[in-house]
Amino acid sequence: MTRRGNVIFIVFSCILLFLIFWQPKAGWSFREFLLGNTIQRSRNPNGILLENDALRAELAKLQDIKNKIEVWSPEYFAVPVYVGRYPFNLRSELTLAAGRNEGLRANQPVFLNKVFIGLIKDVFEDKATVKTIFDASWKSAVRIGASGIEGLLVGGNQPTVTLIDKQADVKEGDIVYAAFPGTPYGAAIGEIKSARLSQNQLFQEAEIDFSYQINEVRAVLIPKP
Repeated sequence: MTRRGNVIFIVFSCILLFLIFWQPKAGWSFREFLLGNTIQRSRNPNGILLENDALRAELAKLQDIKNKIEVWSPEYFAVPVYVGRYPFNLRSELTLAAGRNEGLRANQPVFLNKVFIGLIKDVFEDKATVKTIFDASWKSAVRIGASGIEGLLVGGNQPTVTLIDKQADVKEGDIVYAAFPGTPYGAAIGEIKSARLSQNQLFQEAEIDFSYQINEVRAVLIPKP
């Protein structure tokens, strides 16, 4: 310790001793201010155990997110998904364990391993809801395959791509990707499972094959602002 440090320490100690012996009430208040939570912990030995439990729970949550998400990028951050939808297993909506406090806002795109699954609909202080592409009211522009064939994604329990040009060469396995404002252009959605003529024979329509089960999603990725 330097000479200046020694002088500061001596002066500080004298002030503290004066407060304790001549102004005991003020002295103890000052001591509690310096020690912070240490006094409270000594009065409540279970406090440390509770903090340890909280930290272990936080680590478990982060590990769970890591296990559920295979692709990680610094441009995204992970958000847990509440699983309190059983026994209804709703596919049209997800509830996120983050909200306004974490910087989420309405209409942000939501991804599972970089695959687009929906948009944030409602944002609250500590949670948010996501409207997924499995919602019956969902409609958005998409493109198909390397040639960028245009189509309209229509949501539901089994989302389909409609309004595909009748002459377009749509094949099984062609990638379907987002092509509408509000989400990164070219974000993957799924693959073509099969294609057929529409009932009016004017267009083609195609079923989509997904590499996930929406009701089993436990964590998602949100692009950073």
